[in-house]
Amino acid sequence: MKMKNKDINKPVFLVVQHLRTGGIEVLALSLLDKLSGQREIHIVALEGAKAKAFEDWPVLHDYQSCLHFVNKKEGVSLFALLKLTALFLRYRPVAVHTHHIGPMIYGGIAARLCAVRNLIHTEHDGWHLQKNAQLQSRMMKWLKPTMIAVAWHVGQCVAKQCTTKMPHIVHNGIDTKHFSPSHKMLARFCQYLPQAPRIIGCAGRLEEVKGQRYLINALQYLPEDVHVAFAGDGSLKEDLKSYTNDLNLSHRVHFLGHVNHMRGFYCALDVFCLPSLNEGFPLSPLEAQACGTPSVLSNVGGCAEALCPDTGFLAEAGNVEELADKLLMALERKQDQSPRQFVLEHFDLSEMAARYDELYVSSAQQDAQPTTIITGEMSHV
Repeated sequence: MKMKNKDINKPVFLVVQHLRTGGIEVLALSLLDKLSGQREIHIVALEGAKAKAFEDWPVLHDYQSCLHFVNKKEGVSLFALLKLTALFLRYRPVAVHTHHIGPMIYGGIAARLCAVRNLIHTEHDGWHLQKNAQLQSRMMKWLKPTMIAVAWHVGQCVAKQCTTKMPHIVHNGIDTKHFSPSHKMLARFCQYLPQAPRIIGCAGRLEEVKGQRYLINALQYLPEDVHVAFAGDGSLKEDLKSYTNDLNLSHRVHFLGHVNHMRGFYCALDVFCLPSLNEGFPLSPLEAQACGTPSVLSNVGGCAEALCPDTGFLAEAGNVEELADKLLMALERKQDQSPRQFVLEHFDLSEMAARYDELYVSSAQQDAQPTTIITGEMSHV
């Protein structure tokens, strides 16, 4: 169904749990960047205060006119629902696009109360459904959003756990013009990394689920000239530093903290590693591979879908010896092929944004067959 003339200038609202550095939040900002030239995009954070968010993630200052903070407290909040409803009544969006279960509940109810024509929900991972499946299934049946999953694995989890049909699949995309190869030694100089060693890099929050401890452990089984660099902060930073010291590896592990220019980080690496215990469809391997850096990923969630099959390797999550073996294979493999082409062909941001934009301006087709929406045309599963 084509967009009605009166809807052309109506905004789209993206509702996320919070605005902290992470895959969902980066994706929301990327959509805002890509679509802002053709329509008005706003992002609503369900939790968190504006001042704290801007302090922790300074890049948000560039988007402040498009950001809204509900500042919901822990537990059920009628005030948060009323605040969202008032916001939608003020702007009259043509579509509300929610991410994760909390935003689906509050954003979805507010959207339906305000008679928003298009309600879209993107599911980013399947593992949270182990405890939320019954609630999410009920909300899906009541709110009837157009359901999107970011990977086949995630879509299968939604269909199975929520006893519903297969969602549409829209793989995450990245800005491949920004994330592109650069000079490795210059990138290391800018990142304050040593020039001589072979460097394995890992990007993400320093939390248990991200599995950095397994990568540090695997370093014991790799040659002395191999180092590891971590980009990111989190609650486990000091614990991981202590663990590194206990293993006498502190001279080979570099904690960089928050990195503003991730392209330079990826270009400084010989191999990128994501040793997570759970994932949906991660952005960081796409970014690293777009920069020409081969990757080794845990075989969880949609990681297999994000990995170039000709240059990368999968390892069992939590298996330190297998992780070390795959990292060594990646380090010693003759790289006569770049993973960048794989990302260009399948995961460019422009294609992802175009598909979402089609959904924003089209009425939900609840009876349509599940569809993969990652290229210029839709193809039935």
